[in-house]
Amino acid sequence: MPIRFTPAADIQVMTVQVCAGATGGQVAAFVEDQVARQPAVAGWDWIFDLVQASGETGIEDTNRIARAMNSAELDWAALTPVTVFVTRDPAFPLWTRAMDPLFYTRTHRVAASLAEAKSVILSHRSR
Repeated sequence: MPIRFTPAADIQVMTVQVCAGATGGQVAAFVEDQVARQPAVAGWDWIFDLVQASGETGIEDTNRIARAMNSAELDWAALTPVTVFVTRDPAFPLWTRAMDPLFYTRTHRVAASLAEAKSVILSHRSR
């Protein structure tokens, strides 16, 4: 399967490994499915490990993900979730800034490793 995931309900973090061959459409469908099954995950922090990914996720895929997340009936005023992308792509920080306005209160960051991604989440939560 080109997408592997580990939900950690106790700490409200969804870790998603996007493997070689996964398409942006598959990633969007995965997020849509997870939010439809359990809307609360839309308010969790997410980590997308893109190190092995070989496909592209375009603006329409990103819009689908934003619509899915934003469709969850949550108290968005009380939530400040973060998505951290593990990638070595030097252009990705620019892409994350373009994503932020598509989501109600979610922000997006980049990390070089899973350990760093977890640190970013802990730092974000401590604010």
